[in-house]
Amino acid sequence: MKKTGIMGGSFNPIHFGHLEIAECALKEYALEEILFIPNSCPPHKSSAEMADAHMRLEMVNLAIQGNLRFSCSDREIKKGGLSFTYETMTELKEEEPDTEFYFLMGADSLKDFRKWKNAKIITEKCKILAAMRDEMDDRDVMRLAKELSAEYQAEFFLLKIPPTNISSTQIRENIRQGQSISGLVPAEVETYIQKHHLYRG
Repeated sequence: MKKTGIMGGSFNPIHFGHLEIAECALKEYALEEILFIPNSCPPHKSSAEMADAHMRLEMVNLAIQGNLRFSCSDREIKKGGLSFTYETMTELKEEEPDTEFYFLMGADSLKDFRKWKNAKIITEKCKILAAMRDEMDDRDVMRLAKELSAEYQAEFFLLKIPPTNISSTQIRENIRQGQSISGLVPAEVETYIQKHHLYRG
């Protein structure tokens, strides 16, 4: 059975932290590929600092170019409106019923998983892979993953990743303050941001 990791999100902008999670998932869970799916309108984020969806898509494509195991889909952007994980995973499973999907998320998102729209449907369509950094309390995260696995009769796995302080919020703030983002995003993404004057407030 083919094993595919799914990375959804706003990627506002994509950075090395996202790519690191994807690489770790490939190796630790023997996935064949990672599919990045930038969303159109994230349901829980303000649009005030959100770059245009097609620009975020272009930045993802720039960031993953050259990696044959990474690909990007514009399906949520094409659809428009609010992007919900349960809808996307349902569509993917219908298109590829024989593929085993792993949905990647930050371990800090586990505590809010019950609030996700139609969370049960998500667990029926894929396994959950929660990226856990060294600075997090392993026992708390493992306990929560076990609780959710039992509650949804699903599989919640943990993915250990190296510690990093990179975040899209920090990158946008650096740009506003005129500070460098070199080393936080791929060089092609940095050039794109500068060329289009993104996140300057």
